[in-house]
Amino acid sequence: MSSPKGIERFTVFTDGVAAIAITLMVLPLVDLASSAGHDGTNLLDLIRDNTNVILSFFLSFIVIARLWLGHQSLFDKYEVYNSRVILLGFLWMLTIVLLPFATTLIAEQAGDSIAVGFYIGDMFVSSLCLSLLRLISVRDLKERNLENQVEASSELINAFAATGMLLVAFLIAILIPGVGLWALLILFLEAPIGRYTDRADAAKRQAPVK
Repeated sequence: MSSPKGIERFTVFTDGVAAIAITLMVLPLVDLASSAGHDGTNLLDLIRDNTNVILSFFLSFIVIARLWLGHQSLFDKYEVYNSRVILLGFLWMLTIVLLPFATTLIAEQAGDSIAVGFYIGDMFVSSLCLSLLRLISVRDLKERNLENQVEASSELINAFAATGMLLVAFLIAILIPGVGLWALLILFLEAPIGRYTDRADAAKRQAPVK
């Protein structure tokens, strides 16, 4: 099942799913603009009255963009393509197509911990899929005794660290009323963790081979 053509077709299909999801998210904004034009509402009033909707759109645009970049970098570097990759790939796509729905929930029910939990939970499952895909790729490198195993292992640690932080954010949003999307601030820890693992990766590369 592993073939360059198969991988290419799968990634193209995945790219299309992500593009459609982003397009769907902008439709509520189009409806708002249409209603404002019909009612004679000016732009400033439109923005003030629909701040949650607009901010939710930009947040979800960034979320999908980051998840897609993670998926893209994964398939740009590795060539594993089997039934497990396909299964995780479709589960990842499911989380992406659910984001427009989750975005509407947080736009309309920003104070509802269940709605926020669903949104962050969807992000967590999406990130978990990417981490597991990266794990499969790293194991493939080791089985074939290929180079850049150290770099791949460092990226794997970073991926699971980000997934773990999303799980913590999900639990915070669900268990602590009123926190809401502020729970995602924990993701700012991702950068220092990434710098630490990068330094450890560089140290391993420079270490003499015994």
